[in-house]
Amino acid sequence: MDLTLLQFGPDPTMGPGFDGFFTMFRLFGLVFAVMGILAVLFPRGMGTRRIRTNTGYEASVEPTGVQQVATRVIGAVFAVIGLAMVAGVFP
Repeated sequence: MDLTLLQFGPDPTMGPGFDGFFTMFRLFGLVFAVMGILAVLFPRGMGTRRIRTNTGYEASVEPTGVQQVATRVIGAVFAVIGLAMVAGVFP
């Protein structure tokens, strides 16, 4: 059984220059995961919007309970995908 496909790290058969791409891909996954974790931990802060009308009135729009739950679920999915990218699940 050939286990070379299960090894982590840069593939020496691809030549130089590909290691930087995979590093950037994993760093992007880390940012993706952090944003997902923030959405899970702070759904109200991630969903609150500031508005201003034509008359100059300013207010903030707070998310409803259902929107907060949806933000948490979507944030959890983003966090799992981001952590999988960091771990190298997606080559």
